[in-house]
Amino acid sequence: MRQEFLKLKDEYQELTEQIASGENIDIAKLGKRQAELLPVVEKIDAILKNEQQIKDNQPLLESPDPEIKAMAIEENEMLEAQIIELTELVENDLIAKDPNDDKNAMVEIRAGAGGDESTLFAAEIFRAYSKFAEANNWKVSLTSQSQSDVGGFKEVIFEIRGNQNQQGLAPYGIFKYESGVHRVQRVPETEKSGRVHTSTITVAVMPEIEEKIFLLTQKILKSKPPHHLVMVVKVLTQHIVPLELFTYLPESQRNAKTNDLKVKTKLKHST
Repeated sequence: MRQEFLKLKDEYQELTEQIASGENIDIAKLGKRQAELLPVVEKIDAILKNEQQIKDNQPLLESPDPEIKAMAIEENEMLEAQIIELTELVENDLIAKDPNDDKNAMVEIRAGAGGDESTLFAAEIFRAYSKFAEANNWKVSLTSQSQSDVGGFKEVIFEIRGNQNQQGLAPYGIFKYESGVHRVQRVPETEKSGRVHTSTITVAVMPEIEEKIFLLTQKILKSKPPHHLVMVVKVLTQHIVPLELFTYLPESQRNAKTNDLKVKTKLKHST
């Protein structure tokens, strides 16, 4: 058993004892960490159980009965395969997770190249995302939309809200991988001569920012002198807002002490 696996078991045990003690502790924080560790510890316990079973089978491997020996060998091979699989799963669980994976998501879909066909493509992707969200018991709420003459979307912005699914991921943890440019090549409904068209859309996915963080940044933005804006950067970057939302002020406008940053007007769309 790898040492880091045993450390996780020890941490889980300590958390359980702390929560049970009823002392003056942050129950919510400790409970969340305990819930994160539980599925990992269950896998580690399964590994330990299989390793112990392999040791217990050692006398059977030395049995003079060939059938018993063959059965022990077969069982050990199965147990070793399970250990390898469980170890890989635990290693995947140990990979640092995006702290925003348990947040709701704001999604923007924009039609790109392709004219009316791209707006139809945008509408199809919106319906696909909505169906997927529904399958995970998540709620989709439209924020704004701009429809085309053919029934598609020039732009649609919506929110996906809900709890973690069976894989332990909330909306942002799933939909963040959809960000980027999507392309489709097909004969569109708007094409009468049967030619293949290439259409594109862009998808932007942002984690939901807590209301108190949004209100705090708004308050700071209204404050003077301008060097207070650096506080906005500190607040928002702690909550994983992409750095491309910020730009340095021209050198002539910088405060010598704070090296100020200016927040682009684009920031209001990210919240």
